[in-house]
Amino acid sequence: MADRRDPNTTRLLLGLGLDRDDDGHTHITKGDEFLLLGGSRETHEEMQERAARFEFSLKKLGTNLQHASESEVREALERAKRL
Repeated sequence: MADRRDPNTTRLLLGLGLDRDDDGHTHITKGDEFLLLGGSRETHEEMQERAARFEFSLKKLGTNLQHASESEVREALERAKRL
């Protein structure tokens, strides 16, 4: 089956932290292929770690989020959970 993605479309891993600290800080982290919003400091740090693992897993598969197949994305997500 041919790839039907629009070449002008950008893929982005989005992480949302739904808990929060009472410190008044809004946590936002932007990477090349991810955007992480919210969460307590602890939750946000965990999202950062998993996003980094996800990107690393994609690199080990020889691809990035823009070019990865659905199965490669699933595999990288599974690897990110295990690392």
